[in-house]
Amino acid sequence: MTPQSHIDTTYLDLRKTVERTLAEGIVRAEQAIFRERLRTYWEIGGVLQVYLERNGREYGDTTIKRLSGDVNLSQVVLYDALKLRRLLNIFPAQEILTWSHYRRLMSVTDVGD
Repeated sequence: MTPQSHIDTTYLDLRKTVERTLAEGIVRAEQAIFRERLRTYWEIGGVLQVYLERNGREYGDTTIKRLSGDVNLSQVVLYDALKLRRLLNIFPAQEILTWSHYRRLMSVTDVGD
């Protein structure tokens, strides 16, 4: 093995390690985004739940409609956040499901026979 081929092999190893590290970092960053999105909507659901309990649930539809326009979130998303919080009192410790997964699961009305 010539000195140059040793440097080339070492450099290729370095390059592969850096590329792998970058790819792993991107995956971790994406997972963090998904986790924080879930936490954000879970927290929004908690704030809504407390507000509606203190101010009367009968004003829920009016409150959700008004809030939707004021914060530029759809009413469906706000109701889903509230539903998520009612289903999960404690934020999930495992990073298994995303906000999109929970929304899909919460929309299921018939699980079949």
